[in-house]
Amino acid sequence: MGATFTLTVACVDDVEVPPKPPTLLPVTTPTPVPMQKLRGSRPANTAIVRDGEIVVPSGPETSWELEVALEPGDNGFEFFTQRPSGLRSRSAASAVIAFEQACPAAPMLTAQLPLATNQRALTLTGTKAKGTSVVVNGAEVVAADALAHVDQRFFDGR
Repeated sequence: MGATFTLTVACVDDVEVPPKPPTLLPVTTPTPVPMQKLRGSRPANTAIVRDGEIVVPSGPETSWELEVALEPGDNGFEFFTQRPSGLRSRSAASAVIAFEQACPAAPMLTAQLPLATNQRALTLTGTKAKGTSVVVNGAEVVAADALAHVDQRFFDGR
């Protein structure tokens, strides 16, 4: 007759298996908006980790979101999932968002300057964006300040 044997099947708890990585929904890049809300999905009961720090705590939800502040230029983000045991996903979801600050509006003159004049001094009157300066021929003639109205007298230097 045949041999008799006992087969033991051991179940491996999924805590020992790294979680699947998170997903990250597409981001808008480049953007002039300094704050961005990143969103994606994750396995239930996992945290979202960025740079070794938990940025979205573990929970039963399978979606996640995180608001991030952008610095001018390229901003790189890499996210892993992590089980409560500390076991982290092998791969990550990543994105690069280019933050390009919007340029201020150009200053506006209230009145048109004469094309030709024999006067040695002219007064420019107009408006500018708050916190900006006015530059004429490469020289700053009105310093950056909180004022929006400009009334500046210029001399030709003769």
